[in-house]
Amino acid sequence: QIDCQGLHIHIDWNYIWPMKKNGIHEFQWNLMLRDDLSGMVKMTPAKQPDTSVTLEALMEWRSQFKTPQILVSDMASYFVSTTMKEFARQINVREHVTTAYGHYNNVTIEGINKIYLALIRAAVRTQMG
Repeated sequence: QIDCQGLHIHIDWNYIWPMKKNGIHEFQWNLMLRDDLSGMVKMTPAKQPDTSVTLEALMEWRSQFKTPQILVSDMASYFVSTTMKEFARQINVREHVTTAYGHYNNVTIEGINKIYLALIRAAVRTQMG
């Protein structure tokens, strides 16, 4: 039996909502990682998208599951940075870069992003009254 789970990981950043003044946290963004086979999603909140948070989330994924063979992302600077390329090289991961918001290229993560954002924004609106 071949275990393909975790071999193809799709990643993308989502802007959630402006930070509330005197709020309980400073997070405005979520990094989404999604396994192609199982559909499992890992979310990592952050103040803003950057390479260091992206790398930390990928290292957590590797420690909890396995090292993916392919990492699919858009062309944002935090995904295509020199640091990210070196990390991928060191852990032997092939990077596949798509166009941003190209649902036809990266439907695995873009579909989840759409659903997630709708749910979060509905919850925030409910809380704001």
